[in-house]
Amino acid sequence: MQRKKVKPFTTPETAAESLVDLFVMLRAEEREGRYAYRGQTREYPGPLLPTTFRPFFSSEDVPVDTSHSLARYSLRKCGARFYGDHNFKIMQSVQWLFLHLPADERERVKTVYDKAMNGSPVAAMQFNNRAQGRLLSWDEALSQVLTPAEQQVLSQNAKSWQPFIDRYHRRIIRMFFFYFIFGYLIGTAFSQQYGLSSECLDATTDLDVALFFATHDHQDDYVSPIQQGTGIIYRFPFDAGASETPRDAYSDYSTLPPMIDAIHALKQCATPNGNDADLFKAFYRHCASVYNEVEANALKWRFPEFAFERTRVWHQKAVVILPDELRKDVPGKRAGVAGITIPAFQYVEDIAFRAGTEKFYFKQTGRLPAGFALNREYLWPRDDPLVPLIASGMTCLYPAQRFSPHYVPYRLALIDAGYEKDSFRAMCEAYAYDHPLIFWDDDSMLASASGVIVI
Repeated sequence: MQRKKVKPFTTPETAAESLVDLFVMLRAEEREGRYAYRGQTREYPGPLLPTTFRPFFSSEDVPVDTSHSLARYSLRKCGARFYGDHNFKIMQSVQWLFLHLPADERERVKTVYDKAMNGSPVAAMQFNNRAQGRLLSWDEALSQVLTPAEQQVLSQNAKSWQPFIDRYHRRIIRMFFFYFIFGYLIGTAFSQQYGLSSECLDATTDLDVALFFATHDHQDDYVSPIQQGTGIIYRFPFDAGASETPRDAYSDYSTLPPMIDAIHALKQCATPNGNDADLFKAFYRHCASVYNEVEANALKWRFPEFAFERTRVWHQKAVVILPDELRKDVPGKRAGVAGITIPAFQYVEDIAFRAGTEKFYFKQTGRLPAGFALNREYLWPRDDPLVPLIASGMTCLYPAQRFSPHYVPYRLALIDAGYEKDSFRAMCEAYAYDHPLIFWDDDSMLASASGVIVI
């Protein structure tokens, strides 16, 4: 019997001596449209999950497989191993923030946490300043709303609370800006690419892009390749034909395929007309139609073809991998934005175990393949025409009570800068000032101009 040939570099123990050796092999095996890749500077412990889910699971959690009775609830029919329940994990993690406190103190501290997370006075402070032409960050508004005693509580707990607050704000911004305005297909691709995370995993059809992210780290602003440790390249089967399904066929979360070609999704929004001057006008008209008419108008957004190749989506040849889920929605709950319903339970796929997924390891030496030319300036282009739209949309004044009891915070710092975060944030703030999006009704605007807090 002929023994199956084992591929090299597929374990940490057999890692390639340098990235160059691995690159030569992967490039030789590459075919047009056959693979998607994901590069990481190291293999993280635990399952391979999207950022949204990753903090709640570890290698100590016990997964379930397709033999489990819950497997009948598979959403995308492609997963082999699952971790859950995500909802329970979140609630448990939040409870742990307060369990160490005496019972008589717990409620007082929890009140400060709730204000920092989703406080209506903080949102009102932001909204009213925005209506009067000023842009106040969430932290600045929070500092004006909290009493000195509450500020002390926040300061004492900031380190443990901030990841939960940021995670919640990202989710709210994704839901009520990205998904609401662009629809789930485009919205999830944009939120993932521009730093607001999603329920999806980043990948690329460009091996060079994967190599960059496997050798460069945010800790030095992606300047130089890492010289120590073991990097990893994930390789996934990529069906280019599957991504050509019309985007109208994937109008909500539950019907999306396991992998989305973000480039193709963007092309499906294409219009041959337009220039830089018209870009924001068209975006404003689109937002107005969604806020003032119906959410279904999100699918009507169009992006001018001339701007394609200036976006980071294009430069990074972005692919979005959606995990399979074992998911059952709460009975009787009406679907919300993009068809998303609160789940009764949610087990998330470990994508590393999806059929056809491969892992390749290499030793970090700081050496890159000859002729390798990608750099941070290319991957995060500063003239990206989507950044002004996102900065303005994330500081929008929408109709009062539109998303109550949730408020969409102004958190421009959450947009992924890639590098040089301070100058990038200043640029985003300038865009927000230059292109304000205001969809408040006349009465709300009048009340705000008179100094009345409107929520």
